[in-house]
Amino acid sequence: MEYTFEELWSALPKAARTDQNKALVGLITLQAFSLDTAVNTGKLREKLGLHLRRQGPKNLNDTLRKSSPNISPLKNGTGELCWYATKQGIELISNLADKEL
Repeated sequence: MEYTFEELWSALPKAARTDQNKALVGLITLQAFSLDTAVNTGKLREKLGLHLRRQGPKNLNDTLRKSSPNISPLKNGTGELCWYATKQGIELISNLADKEL
């Protein structure tokens, strides 16, 4: 089932609302689940800014790099770094939010 950012974010316990989980929820709601659907940092930053405003991660690149094994990077054809939520990351948010993803 597909959820909006707000639906997933509000379902997370307050203690689980970390910068890494902010990025993970953003990737899940952008449907970045695989190598083919990975999104660049700019697109994720835009999504988080829209929903979290100033409460988003201050250094998104650092947050993404430290989010392994829940978030994985790859370089696209132009050498740009793109990100996607791994199966482990999707399961983490699914369990924390008590929602089937």
